[in-house]
Amino acid sequence: MTHYSHPILVKLSGEAFGGASSGVNGSALNRIGQELLLARDVNPKMAVVVGGGNFYRGKSREYDFIDRVEADYVGMLATVMNGIILQQWMERQKVDAKLLSAIPVGTIVEG
Repeated sequence: MTHYSHPILVKLSGEAFGGASSGVNGSALNRIGQELLLARDVNPKMAVVVGGGNFYRGKSREYDFIDRVEADYVGMLATVMNGIILQQWMERQKVDAKLLSAIPVGTIVEG
């Protein structure tokens, strides 16, 4: 199998994790994970960026009980939630995975 030397970046929408509903759908997670494993076989130098729209979308908040900046923070935390879930899925497949975040969230992620 040919391996590529340049790293690749994969961007996953949060909605992909939800399937037809909000939250995380196990079948959707397994499908995403299996596809990432196949891509990793071709190029092990891979980074994955996940969205959080399956939990919360700051831009499309219906109610005005939260300010825009805080709504965006909640959306960023939703991306961390998906990241934790995907990282754990990968580690159960015996794949080392590191979770990074642009916002500090204690000991959960590396900043």
